[in-house]
Amino acid sequence: MGKKSKGKRSTNKSPCYHGCLTKKEFKCGEHYKVLERWDRRIGTEFFMVDRTVGRFVIARITDDYLKGKNNNMVTRRLLLLLFIRYKLIPRQEGKDVDSPESEYYKNYYKYCRDVQTERGRINCMAREIPCDCMEEKRIAAKSMEKVAMCYCCFHEFLKEKMLRCKGCNHVQYCSTECSIKDWPAHKESCAAYGSSSASASASASLPSLGETMDADAEEKV
Repeated sequence: MGKKSKGKRSTNKSPCYHGCLTKKEFKCGEHYKVLERWDRRIGTEFFMVDRTVGRFVIARITDDYLKGKNNNMVTRRLLLLLFIRYKLIPRQEGKDVDSPESEYYKNYYKYCRDVQTERGRINCMAREIPCDCMEEKRIAAKSMEKVAMCYCCFHEFLKEKMLRCKGCNHVQYCSTECSIKDWPAHKESCAAYGSSSASASASASLPSLGETMDADAEEKV
């Protein structure tokens, strides 16, 4: 018999689970049910959150995005991730997440605004995963225009031109006209989730607006 040919050495890289510690965690069926219920808008009250859920969510989001699934579901799941990491888990740890002066509060609403745009979604994923799989996308995103989405007309405009509601410091608009148009829908949440001044703002017939002052959080933390 002749000599056996040497098999080619595999050049495939080991799969990355984008923060999940094991393949089993990356494919966890129980955690996937969390995503399914969130996608169906059932809510988050049904499960006890821990850090493995957060790792699973960002791992699945990043995996989907790198496979070309850049759609409304990606945005919605990023909102779940932010809710877990900047609201639920810190609250369980006894940290202040509800005061407008809290860093968790400020970051939560800033990042929720950011993920409404392509650039913001990329930066959010790059920031929230421990691996470097989004690094190339993050660098490319630096050349994108800094835009933000209007919460009324849902169009994108230059970030520096946007106006922010002073009552809740959360929603943003492209113009005074859009803020006035959206005020009947926003008025109640402005009072519920804003600062103490939000009550006074919400009792007014028109919203109070100020310029946006967001700085881009592009570095990983």
